Amino acid sequence: MAISILNRYTKAVLYTSATTEDIVTAVIEAIKSGANLIGANLIGADLSRANLSRANLSRANLSGANLSEADLSRANLSGANLSEADLRWANLSRANLRWANLSEANLSRTNLSGANLSEADLSGANLSRANLSEADLSGANLSRTNLSEADLSGAKGLLPNGLVPLQILATRDAIVVRTSGFITIGCEHHDIAWWRENCQKLGERERYNPQQIVEYRAHINYCAQWMKTYGVDQVSRCEACSGTGFTVNSGGGKEPCQCTGEFA
Repeated sequence: MAISILNRYTKAVLYTSATTEDIVTAVIEAIKSGANLIGANLIGADLSRANLSRANLSRANLSGANLSEADLSRANLSGANLSEADLRWANLSRANLRWANLSEANLSRTNLSGANLSEADLSGANLSRANLSEADLSGANLSRTNLSEADLSGAKGLLPNGLVPLQILATRDAIVVRTSGFITIGCEHHDIAWWRENCQKLGERERYNPQQIVEYRAHINYCAQWMKTYGVDQVSRCEACSGTGFTVNSGGGKEPCQCTGEFA
């Protein structure tokens, strides 16, 4: 009996194996044959110990999948749904996980060295004892993330000394402190002094109600105190973006600056 791999969005058949009923073998066959598995529906699939190195599984649905001890080194998993997936002991070194949904995933002892986790959702994920050395965590959602005993040496997107960014889910835009001396609220990224001076004016412009303006001013003051407590209240400015967190491209539009860690 044949087994088919479908597209999660269109339900179109991406690959059919006529020789196996084993999903692991079918996926490996598909990869070796050069089949396009972008957006593949692999929800709940048991791919434990599978060799998926360099596989292109961008935007694939791997929610709840078992990928424990799988080799996903240099794989493209950008935008993939890996929520609640089991990735214990998996090799994701230098994998592209940008914009991936890893909420509530188990990544305990996973090798994520050099992986791109920028803008990934890691909320509630278990990364205890994971290897995140040289990984890019810029813009990642780390709320409720377990990073106990994780190797964060050389990781980008964290505050000095591997301090996990402060994230506050308030009544409107989320508030993040991921750069020394700076607070990000929504898409606005400024130092403490700027926020204190412009909180009222910006709140009114963005149609925050009076209670929310009071609320966000309190959050800004708390962020300032938090930074002072942990010694990350001193402003450092990147030469490329002057601390704004954005650069201007050739077309005149704004792009996120590539500077991370101690800078914006």
